[in-house]
Amino acid sequence: MERITQVLLAFGIQLGRALLALLIQFGAPILALYLVLVVPTLFGCLGYSDRPGPGCYGLSSRVGLAEIGQHATAMLSYALFAARFLWPTAFLCTLVALLTKWRPRTPWVRSVFLGIVGFIGTGYLTAAAGWYFALSGIGLLVVATVGGAVAAGLVRRLIAPGQAGWLRHPRLNPDPLERAFEPRFVWSHPSSARSDPSQRAVDRVHSYASNPRRRTRSKAAQCGEEC
Repeated sequence: MERITQVLLAFGIQLGRALLALLIQFGAPILALYLVLVVPTLFGCLGYSDRPGPGCYGLSSRVGLAEIGQHATAMLSYALFAARFLWPTAFLCTLVALLTKWRPRTPWVRSVFLGIVGFIGTGYLTAAAGWYFALSGIGLLVVATVGGAVAAGLVRRLIAPGQAGWLRHPRLNPDPLERAFEPRFVWSHPSSARSDPSQRAVDRVHSYASNPRRRTRSKAAQCGEEC
């Protein structure tokens, strides 16, 4: 029962990490797109526009905090519209991370591969969504870079090998019969045996017991002393 509980707990942890990676991979590009649409207006620039087109046109004294707030609220609908396009990339990056969890073993190779998948997938789908509201090329590159960086960094770390090694911990109450019959012979290097007097005595006893000539000679010497 304890083993089943540990397996279920490990599965729950792995599932939670995979869902967290999926959520981050889905939400980070949407947040980046929203910031691309909102932040440039604070400096007199537009990250999107059909007419006159994306670019910087300078600040206007007629633009106040109320207008900026209205613009930020309006851009929220644009980001939510783009979210309808970006969910396949999040699932794809999470699936690739799960399939490459054990191969390749070199972390940077897996990171580069996930980064390429995240960059291309996010960029392609962002371009499809940005076509409807004339997203700038720089904004597209920013969102695609965020998608690739999240896939290469956070998703790779959340879905990584070696997270269930704690299941192989030793048992707290081992079988006493198993402990009684387990081998207790410990190999020691000859140099350590020379430096340890007790080990030298043990080796001398073993050598005496394994050499019948020395035992015969010792008995003869003992008999000569007694006679």
